[in-house]
Amino acid sequence: MREQGPFLQLYQERHIILKIIISPSKTQKLACQPTLNSKPLFNEKKSQNLRQVIKKLKKEELAILFKIKDKLLEETYKLYHDKAIMNQRYDPIGFYDGVVYEQLCLRNHNNKNRQYLEQKLVILSAMFGILEPGMSMWSYRLDFKTKPGGINLYEYWQKDILEYFNQESTIINLASTEFSTILKPIREKVINIHFLEADGRVLSYQAKKARGQMADAMVELEIEEIVDLKKITIDDYVYNQEKSDDRNYYYQKGRK
Repeated sequence: MREQGPFLQLYQERHIILKIIISPSKTQKLACQPTLNSKPLFNEKKSQNLRQVIKKLKKEELAILFKIKDKLLEETYKLYHDKAIMNQRYDPIGFYDGVVYEQLCLRNHNNKNRQYLEQKLVILSAMFGILEPGMSMWSYRLDFKTKPGGINLYEYWQKDILEYFNQESTIINLASTEFSTILKPIREKVINIHFLEADGRVLSYQAKKARGQMADAMVELEIEEIVDLKKITIDDYVYNQEKSDDRNYYYQKGRK
């Protein structure tokens, strides 16, 4: 294979169809205002099937499946049996309540930022496969490592998710490994973003926070070209050219 020259590489960096992926959060805002106007789910039939599989489980089986007990078990059981809760629908961006989502400064976004967010940001979900801003999700508890009714959720969703990303040339991965693993068959499209401390360590909380800040910066700046992604500085994390390659971008503290 002919080695790519700098002109071809720059051309590719400036001509992309881009998506940004993030993980869902286990914490959710049940007091969040339900949405009225929304886009349809990615595949409601498959999501409803998973919901019904979990709903059929006895409370003791639910405890084993999710490795939970006491108050958390009772709350999770209600998610799949309380009709008032089950009938509520929410916009995922306002409903998830984790560290990443706390960094999305929605109040500071103008109309163009919001349009960019709705077009580019994608949440990988074990319950819904794909969630876009504006879709109507319900409250749930489920991750890809769980096997409700013996269902392997990676296999359950992978074909649909890969087809969804078929037209994209570049996927900016700000998700955790649990979720981004499903994209392995198209890894040539994925640019993984890493955040390192000055000594080379990865601090889990700081990295999660930085992933959310990176997503917010991309929305605010309306990033369309990979070359501009390298210019972003997040909470003193600076792009490390020496450590990075075409598929892994490293941002590290302690660099000028």
